Amino acid sequence: MGTRLQHRRDLARGSAAYDSGVPTMRRRKHLNDRGTLAMTPDRQQDSVFPPFHAIIIHRLADSGKMAQLTAMDFRSSTLSPTARALALLIVISAAVSLSFEFMATQLDHPTDSALQILWRLARYFTILTNLLVLISFFAIVSLRRKLGALWMGGLAVWITVTGAVYHLLLASVHQGLSLYADFGLHTLTPVLTMLWWLIFAPKGNLGLGPAILWLFWPALYILYALWRGTRDGDYPYFFIDPAQVGWDGVAIWSAMLGLGFLALGLVYSWIGRIARR
Repeated sequence: MGTRLQHRRDLARGSAAYDSGVPTMRRRKHLNDRGTLAMTPDRQQDSVFPPFHAIIIHRLADSGKMAQLTAMDFRSSTLSPTARALALLIVISAAVSLSFEFMATQLDHPTDSALQILWRLARYFTILTNLLVLISFFAIVSLRRKLGALWMGGLAVWITVTGAVYHLLLASVHQGLSLYADFGLHTLTPVLTMLWWLIFAPKGNLGLGPAILWLFWPALYILYALWRGTRDGDYPYFFIDPAQVGWDGVAIWSAMLGLGFLALGLVYSWIGRIARR
């Protein structure tokens, strides 16, 4: 027991002797009053820098980017239960309407195969645009997230024109499955899509640029419909049928429709800017 006590005393004396032999400044010159690392006095004046994020903010302010950042819409793109429910209703409306149209066409052409029926339907802007609506809102429901403002704005414009042109120029009396398909494709689905866009869709910075870009789909469709018509002589609408209105008439009608799409796109862009305020 005495030997152990003596050993501890010797260790304590050795440590004290070491501490007394090391200069205080040498042991403490890199420690502050909390025992953490500190800069030496000769470096403190040369090492006073602002925080890194302060440098970034200062440079953004100088370049004018800060105003752009504050003007951006950072609202979440996640889907609320109400938005998802309405999106699901649009999916059901488009899917049922397209199915009814397929069955009605099959009844009118009983000798055609399923692929022939699909190819026959694929010549119509109404069918293709409703299909775009179905795919887009199915993605929204599945991902539980909103799609981009540019795409959703264009989709709203295209399906709105689909319903408007039909009711103004092409409406006719239908019966049976065709009646329900007609109502769904040209009335119910367009109205629900417009409603969803107004309430839930991101609006972004819409303006003339997006309105011009939205002309891409109808312009592409007209070229596609004319190509198919020159191959089989069957044009889906009278205003792009050169046998009925002539090629000059096709050009005039196409220009008029393009102006209609552009005007509606500008209206939707204006509504989007109002909704963002």
